[in-house]
Amino acid sequence: MGERGKSSGRITKLSMTRAGMSVLLVLIVIALALTSLAVTPVMAQEAEVTVTVNAPEYVEEKETFDVTIDVEGITDFNNGMFDLIFDHKVVKVDDVTDGSIDDTEIPIAMWAPMDSDTIKVMLELSGTTTVSGSGYLAKISFKVKGKDGDKSALELSNGELVKYVFEDDRATPEAIEANWNSAVVKVGIVEEEGEEEEEEEPTPTPTLAPGETPAPTPETNLTETPTPTSTPTLAPGETPAPTQTPTLAPGKTPKRKATPAVKTTPTPKSTATPTTKGKPTPTPTPKPAVPGFGAVLAIAVISAIAYILRRRK
Repeated sequence: MGERGKSSGRITKLSMTRAGMSVLLVLIVIALALTSLAVTPVMAQEAEVTVTVNAPEYVEEKETFDVTIDVEGITDFNNGMFDLIFDHKVVKVDDVTDGSIDDTEIPIAMWAPMDSDTIKVMLELSGTTTVSGSGYLAKISFKVKGKDGDKSALELSNGELVKYVFEDDRATPEAIEANWNSAVVKVGIVEEEGEEEEEEEPTPTPTLAPGETPAPTPETNLTETPTPTSTPTLAPGETPAPTQTPTLAPGKTPKRKATPAVKTTPTPKSTATPTTKGKPTPTPTPKPAVPGFGAVLAIAVISAIAYILRRRK
């Protein structure tokens, strides 16, 4: 009995140990899930940082214009650098000046041409100073060298942004993930947005010579008025051809030519019995017989027959 009690006690302890391990595993899984949920918003916030070349779309020949390297949604920024690529035949870099984020100046540590089409810009705040917000990292001045119709891309390359994370009085540098966007400038006249639609030009009124009378506007649906025929101008002494319209006496109205009627083919009607015109044939009316004539005739015949029979006897 004692051994059975010990064995049952061991089984109970083992089952409790397994149950505890199961609970512990569930707690670890929950903790990992909560950790991932806590990290995800931070990563999404870092991915929202964008750096964009803010440049005018059109620039005029021999003009000087400025370009800013805008940044949005940056946090705890301390330093960074980038390359700017352009077409030196179209634009030329004159100068690079400090930027500004959330009213905080971003000093330019150094800028220099890497080749004829590329410059490198480095910027850094002093010590472990950081700034958060939106603004621009640097301002770059260009001079137009190209002619009307030329264009140049302004591309960002090798961009790096660094922030400081403070923990236990220690500043740890970390990279900032960002999206880098470029731009294009064109040499030419600035096009205004929403151009007004061209109005239709009115029909020009012909200019008449002195003493010239404007031709009357032809009227439609005229009654008893012949269609005018253009009469050629005759030289002095020339007699009009017989085909010309004869001159009418004052007050006489020219006769209008009759338009020949279009002959139509009659549609045959359904065959019907022709009706003869004239007086109708009268139907003879029988005269009434003399009353008793038939009886007298019958009696006469019978009497004749009886007379003949008697003589034969």
